[in-house]
Amino acid sequence: MLLMILGICSCETTMGEPENGEMRILAIGVDSDSSEACSNDAVNFSKAMKSLADQSGVSLDVTVVADTDRIDAVPATSENIANAIAKLSDESSENDISIVYLSGKGYSQYDMVDYNGKGVYYDAKDARFSADVDYSTEFAVLDADNNIVAYGDDLVSSLNEVNGNIVLIADSAHSGALVGSKSIEEDSTDFEVSSEDLESKLAAGGDGVDSSKVQILASERRYEEEAGTKALGNVEHSAFTAALLEALGYDQETETVTEVPPAMKNGKLTMSSLYEFVSKACKDGDMTPKMSSSLIDTILFTF
Repeated sequence: MLLMILGICSCETTMGEPENGEMRILAIGVDSDSSEACSNDAVNFSKAMKSLADQSGVSLDVTVVADTDRIDAVPATSENIANAIAKLSDESSENDISIVYLSGKGYSQYDMVDYNGKGVYYDAKDARFSADVDYSTEFAVLDADNNIVAYGDDLVSSLNEVNGNIVLIADSAHSGALVGSKSIEEDSTDFEVSSEDLESKLAAGGDGVDSSKVQILASERRYEEEAGTKALGNVEHSAFTAALLEALGYDQETETVTEVPPAMKNGKLTMSSLYEFVSKACKDGDMTPKMSSSLIDTILFTF
């Protein structure tokens, strides 16, 4: 039996025992072409989290915004996304954790064109990030007709209005624009050193650590294109979400979690342990997951 512990911690306080509260999942899947990978991503992420919650005996509120008939959902439109986030704001409390999962076609104007309108290619150098630039203002998620259904800066700003602890998991090309210069890692493979560094800053009062409210896990760097899809069983997913579902221990055949999550570390499943798992799983692919340093960690489940 799994026991859920919700972690309520910010960079403005010291790490302590998390308080019990409710978990809320808002899963958004915006399909951009004939593929149903993005809606499948949203559906199965919500099923994985629901399965873990059911095993723990904890009530979980789930909302799915996607064009799918696999689960009770509303169409993936700008209005429905905004209404779902407003619902989180209205119903959440300070002891809750809200996880917003978003899969879709990402677009970043900053990285796609230069001032002449010509394409720009960026290599893997995070030094290009500037702490003075909000790259999320140039990021958006597009639908099948290339209409914008979500702006990056509007999305993060609206999530700031939600009560409690907020996590945004963004699976799309260029989604690293949401993280910007606030990446948690000093090196893409050096998790332990960066965690210790952040904890020392936290204990010292948080100097030098971004104190924004929303913790963000992005599938790719802001200049990386879509990394393709991967099938789990007979269901097509984005490559990142496939790794995320594997990290959660999700079984596609039963549509439940049938094992202790492989991403568990030291008896806990946290955002940092998920980040470490998916980063290693994606190491040989075309994407480099990023996570913000806005929160030290969020404990999802303990075993």
